[in-house]
Amino acid sequence: MAAASSISAKQPPSTRSTPDLLAAVHERQWERRQHAGSGDLKEDQFVRILEEIALAIWHGDGRTTTVDAIRARCERGRLTKYLEQFTEGAKQGVMRLLTAFYFRQAGDIRGERTFEFTHKSFGEYLTARRLVRALARIETMSARHDEDPDDGWDERDALQHWAEIAGPTAMDEYLYEFVQREVALRGEKQCRVWQGTLCRLIAWASHPEKGMPMEKLDLGSFAEMLRQSRNAEEALLALHSACADQTKDVMEIHWHSPTAFGAWFKRLQGQGDGSQNTLAQSYLNYLHLAGCCLDFMNLFEAQLAGADLRRAGLFGAILWYAQCHGADLRGAGLGGVDLSRTNLRGAGLGGVDLSRTNLRGADLSGANLSRANLAYAQFVDADLEGVDLEDADLEGVDLRAARNLRKPKNLHKARNLDSKLFEA
Repeated sequence: MAAASSISAKQPPSTRSTPDLLAAVHERQWERRQHAGSGDLKEDQFVRILEEIALAIWHGDGRTTTVDAIRARCERGRLTKYLEQFTEGAKQGVMRLLTAFYFRQAGDIRGERTFEFTHKSFGEYLTARRLVRALARIETMSARHDEDPDDGWDERDALQHWAEIAGPTAMDEYLYEFVQREVALRGEKQCRVWQGTLCRLIAWASHPEKGMPMEKLDLGSFAEMLRQSRNAEEALLALHSACADQTKDVMEIHWHSPTAFGAWFKRLQGQGDGSQNTLAQSYLNYLHLAGCCLDFMNLFEAQLAGADLRRAGLFGAILWYAQCHGADLRGAGLGGVDLSRTNLRGAGLGGVDLSRTNLRGADLSGANLSRANLAYAQFVDADLEGVDLEDADLEGVDLRAARNLRKPKNLHKARNLDSKLFEA
């Protein structure tokens, strides 16, 4: 155990490459021989067991788990034969495995020994691998069903599997960082396929007459169904965000109605206490929201980079400090929206009505505001570098307190420009 711990002490798992990290666990490189505790398991089989152990820990308290929970998790994952291959009995195999690598005994729960990762980040890394593996299986089974309706999984089957994996515990920002890295390793081509699958699942999960098949999970109470459903659905958004970060593309989601996304998302958000947002607001980049009704929604600090918000209704929405760079907002209804400190760098705002809008401190660099109605809007401390103001209506606008005032494009082509603006 001490030798295994020394591997992790030299360099945290989060900074190690995937092959090196797993090789360091499965085989001591400096000894150039198989670790005594790994039996005859091949590396990919060994990694599968490690992932299942990490999932059991994540489904527990996030740090520890019991031998019985690990054995049950491996049975559900059809990995018992690997444990039996490790030693003569599955339970004994788990015990030897846990004492051979990055685990230590942590205490007892109801007389049963518990174990924990010596490095929490190692568990997060393995859990991220397991989540991505679940997505890959969903894609495979969905493709089979598309070819033959008697084979593979439909959306309900796929969402049931996803709920089993991602429902018991909500994802946090640390786990999401590992998910992002694992998704990125698969490459843009694979991410594009996964993103399309996730769009289908999100459309189904958010449908008011379909939704998550939580009744198939035997969770005992309606409250527990709601809790795990919320976690799994938020994880769908998280994986979509990770894939979209690689493709930089918006894929269409067939929302049931203009209000379907808003109703669904508010359920994921819940009621905050003002101290922090739910992570769901961090997973909206490159999301297809064209034509959606988002009136009065709380999108404070939301990550909406590259999102398609064309013709979206945003009346009265809270977008303070939101990241909307590269978002397409053409035709969006922004009446009464406070865009102060919002990142709108490179955003498409051509022809949008922003009259009387608060744009104090907003980053508008490179944004397209051509033909926009900016009458009486507030631009104090707003960054106007490279913004296109051709044919924009600037009636009643005082730009003197804006930043990079002399760097907008086509400012001289704006309408109702204050003739005193550049006077000494």
